[in-house]
Amino acid sequence: RHAYYGAWLPNTAHVKVAFTMHRLYTGLIYDLRGIRSDFAFLVLAVVGCVALWAAGKKRQVLLLSTVSIGWLFYIFVIGGDIFECYRQFLPAMALMAFLIAGCGLLILSAPLRFSRTRVAIFMTLTVLVLTSNLFAAREKWTPQGKQLGLFLDIAFGAKHPLLVADPAGVIPYYAHMEAIDPLGLSDYHIARHPIASRGEGFMGHELGDGKYVLDHDPDIVLLSNFQSTIYFPADKQLVADSRFAAHYQLIQLDAGPPDAVRVRLYLRRIDGKLGIESSGDQVTVPAYLANIDDAN
Repeated sequence: RHAYYGAWLPNTAHVKVAFTMHRLYTGLIYDLRGIRSDFAFLVLAVVGCVALWAAGKKRQVLLLSTVSIGWLFYIFVIGGDIFECYRQFLPAMALMAFLIAGCGLLILSAPLRFSRTRVAIFMTLTVLVLTSNLFAAREKWTPQGKQLGLFLDIAFGAKHPLLVADPAGVIPYYAHMEAIDPLGLSDYHIARHPIASRGEGFMGHELGDGKYVLDHDPDIVLLSNFQSTIYFPADKQLVADSRFAAHYQLIQLDAGPPDAVRVRLYLRRIDGKLGIESSGDQVTVPAYLANIDDAN
């Protein structure tokens, strides 16, 4: 890691990890909600522990259960995660799957071999695990971000603009643009300039350096969500800089289908790759800068 990144810890550790009471609280809530979400899976793991222990597999049970519980404790300490679906549970669940295999011992063991009740219980729990995603609300944020990224690639990609986006994953990925993450998750400078209150706010969204971002003269700026709501400290620092009001104009875009979304973002209207162009005695104003009330 040090040879590749030049540092022992990734940016995300500098941005997210803070040992505060607030982080412990969010970590506890994340663990409890994750347990609730994966309750059927965890019940099977506990039953498997009992079966394997009774079968004399005590060392295996101790190893798998200790590491699994230790991982959940680690999640508690670092404050959990902000995304849905409890992805941080996956390492522990991979280990618990070996414990669940022990459930088969109860079905096969005498004197109630292939008991209808046991088989019915295990089949019901298994079906609940396999169909759990059917009960999850479909999140449209990521596919809408994909549509916006594809739109930006088609509309502006040939000019190779510099993009600034709080959603610094899906949008730059599909836009194929050089990007700055104003929150610091993928920016070396911002990640290593923490604030005194880090660990007391929304994980991963506390840092920022508006001056540093604007010093790069970005061409496209997307704040917070698809509506460019001024919400996070990084957003507030950007708009507080006098250069932002002087050089950037709000426009609207309709991206999609299939996951259509109307987006509000800022374009650098002068001295940029996408703004007003001057050549001799001729000035060219792009149509998308003509009226902010219309889209595209």
